[in-house]
Amino acid sequence: MIYDENLIVNEDRYLIGEVINFGFETISNFKIFAIIHGFDNMTLEMGQNVSPIMEMKSGEIRKFTM
Repeated sequence: MIYDENLIVNEDRYLIGEVINFGFETISNFKIFAIIHGFDNMTLEMGQNVSPIMEMKSGEIRKFTM
């Protein structure tokens, strides 16, 4: 499971991205966490997806917000 490096900040200051299940199995009830960096690679905070992803099949791509 990886998420795109190009997270987009929308006007409400949420991050929007996509996650891809590169595995061979369906995964369920999981959360996405990300360490959010600022300038000079300084850690600002840790983010978590807003809505849970209940199920994701192999090869599936989903959008998420954090």
